[in-house]
Amino acid sequence: MRGWAGEGTLRGMRQHVAPWKIVLSLTLAVALFAYFIYQAPLAEVGRALGQVHLGWVVITTAIALLTYLLRALRWGLILRPAGTTGAGKPFGCTAAGFATSAILPARAGELVRPLLLTARTRIPPAAPPRCPASARLSPSTPRAEKLCAANDGPET
Repeated sequence: MRGWAGEGTLRGMRQHVAPWKIVLSLTLAVALFAYFIYQAPLAEVGRALGQVHLGWVVITTAIALLTYLLRALRWGLILRPAGTTGAGKPFGCTAAGFATSAILPARAGELVRPLLLTARTRIPPAAPPRCPASARLSPSTPRAEKLCAANDGPET
């Protein structure tokens, strides 16, 4: 499985980012954060945060992380016919996908998740985009495995 289109994409991007782009991105992030803080009713936010029960925050955060882990493990199993990914990479990509969906419209995280995984692994780009869709349709049927097996993936 050599020479596929996305091979080394993420590593290449990290090495060739112009310093002015980094400075511009950080400046824009700080400016937007300052604007939102300036516009936010901080007294109301403080009162609302004072009423939050920390125990519930810990419990809901643990449940959210557990669901990310379970979804990543399921995704790893579904992707097994296309190649192995390890446990950590699908988890990071799943968390990044959900974070993206929380910020951007139209569930953009559903695209970020497989694209990020193909950039981080040697799985062919055709395999992951099919897999989340097939996992939502029928996660327990052999049809899901057939949809996820890429033509250029290793045979099992």
